[in-house]
Amino acid sequence: MPDFVGQYNCKLDSKGRLQFPARFIKQMPPDGGGLLYINRGVEKCLSIYSLSGWNKFKQKLNSLNVYDRKKRRLVRFLMQGSAEITLDSSNRILIPKDLVTLANLGKEVVLQGCLDKIELWDKQAYEEEMAQSDDLLLDLTDEILGNEEMGDLMDEMLGGD
Repeated sequence: MPDFVGQYNCKLDSKGRLQFPARFIKQMPPDGGGLLYINRGVEKCLSIYSLSGWNKFKQKLNSLNVYDRKKRRLVRFLMQGSAEITLDSSNRILIPKDLVTLANLGKEVVLQGCLDKIELWDKQAYEEEMAQSDDLLLDLTDEILGNEEMGDLMDEMLGGD
């Protein structure tokens, strides 16, 4: 499973194509052959997965109880407009028009590596999301990583006592 690391400002052309960063290409597993999957993100962004990342994502969705209305709706929302995309000979990807509209992507976009996926944001929306991050980061760190088990793990990772 690849980990995508990095943040890149890119331009979306009038046809919905963008130059895929070389560093992300190097981080892709060799089994995909330039094949990527894109779908609606949870926030106002899109998520891009490698083949192995997409399979893991699908496995999580397939494990949900389809007889639970909320879970069915979640799957439907997340799969809205999902598509298989490939790198062209110039290492560009074509973002489907319905997903460009769904995420309200303008000409300037941001690709943000987020472990097993890459988020694609409109640049202004991304900046607005991240502007609120200082206080939110502290709150989320306390709430999610503040438990003793995660605290011990973080200390170990950061070389603490």
